[in-house]
Formats: sequence, structure tokens, C-alpha cells
Amino acid sequence: MADAIADVLIHLDETLDRDALKRLEAAVRENSCVTSADVPDNRPHMMLVTYNARCVTAAEILQLVTGRGVHAELVGM
Repeated sequence: MADAIADVLIHLDETLDRDALKRLEAAVRENSCVTSADVPDNRPHMMLVTYNARCVTAAEILQLVTGRGVHAELVGM
């Protein structure tokens, strides 16, 4: 079965320093179904995550973020 690559945009409510953002990106990427997770320097409240929708959902990815104590929500795309 082929991968179903999807993107989700997550709005981070807190203002995190660059080190905390890098740790959060790394934590999300630990999921084997996540291809990439990135918070651009010029958009520190937005995380773009690319993932295989056949093995993880956007809600589960959001849980990876909120499970680390960060208040966040999915942004429609």
C-alpha cells in the first residue's frame, strides 16, 4: 500500500524559545509516520508537519505536541 502523504499546520499558543521549539520538532519527528516537523524562524507559533496519513492522524500528531505541555490546535488546510 502506498503512503498517503499529508500536511498539517499546528498553531502553538505559547511563545517558546528556539531551543524549546527544536526539542518539540524533534519529539514530533520521533513518530515513525512523521516525515518532517518544522517551525520557521519567522513564524514561531506555526509548526508544519508532513506525515503518512495511513499510519497516523492529524489529531494524533496534535497529541504529540499537547502531550508535552504545549497548548496548541490544528489549523485548517
